[in-house]
Amino acid sequence: MEKRRRRNHRRFRLEVPLLLTWKNSDGKWIRIGGSSRNISAEGGFIVSCESVPPINTLVRVEATLPEASGSGSAIKLKGVGRVLRAEPFSGGLNSYGFAVRITNLIVRPAAGLLRQFGRGSL
Repeated sequence: MEKRRRRNHRRFRLEVPLLLTWKNSDGKWIRIGGSSRNISAEGGFIVSCESVPPINTLVRVEATLPEASGSGSAIKLKGVGRVLRAEPFSGGLNSYGFAVRITNLIVRPAAGLLRQFGRGSL
């Protein structure tokens, strides 16, 4: 009987463009575009047709969330996480998806406020 992993946090469907960077095995920085498919308090599932970081790689993730109605400002997210798994994604040709567990997240509204969650630095 297969054991199912219980999720600690609820997932929400959210599709926003992302910028991802990581160092490859040669120490060269790789930079790709992608988009989120779903997120939770501890990570998310990302889709890209450019490339996929290897499992267990630390990645930097950046996104800009559009302004909420009436708020007047967008939100900038910057985080660091580890790739947990990668798989072909059926949403498009040559698309791959990968799960990332976020260990550090900075939320920066356009108004200049700063909130940091997690440990470590970006």
